[in-house]
Amino acid sequence: MLRREKVILDKIDERLIQKVQTLGSDNVSAIIFFCEDDCEQCKEYLQDMDIQIKYNLPFIKAYAVEIPGTKLETMARSDIVRYISDDTDIESLLNIATQEVGARIANRSGYTGKGVGIAILDTGTYPHPDLTMPRNRIIAFKDFVNKKISAYDDNGHGTFVPCPISQTL
Repeated sequence: MLRREKVILDKIDERLIQKVQTLGSDNVSAIIFFCEDDCEQCKEYLQDMDIQIKYNLPFIKAYAVEIPGTKLETMARSDIVRYISDDTDIESLLNIATQEVGARIANRSGYTGKGVGIAILDTGTYPHPDLTMPRNRIIAFKDFVNKKISAYDDNGHGTFVPCPISQTL
């Protein structure tokens, strides 16, 4: 029985467990990943459990939900549930990137990047002030996935990559 309980708890994100221990039985935001390919079956299961669905995430076979903390273990016991993750807001903070990559040292040594163009192939580029101020240094943008024409980054990684470089221009 003890082994079975550990397997169930291994299906729940540690941060989510800690959040529930702090908040008690209040609703928490979570992402429930399913083993099944049938999203409708999973949706019906959540509705039967009276769990509020915020978003369907079919690409990763998951739903973002609001779930009472008391229902997490019940959900984890289900064979249809693969994993339950904490759903939390994440923000990129680029305020320390310049110092982390040593850009200021390069600047003081006379390297400014002036006259150098850099092409970055990545997840995208958000028009962050580090890239657009005092002038916009995003001179071209090509979206091979969603065919958008304006710069954006739905992942965050691509925005992070050029910022230390662009700050030296």
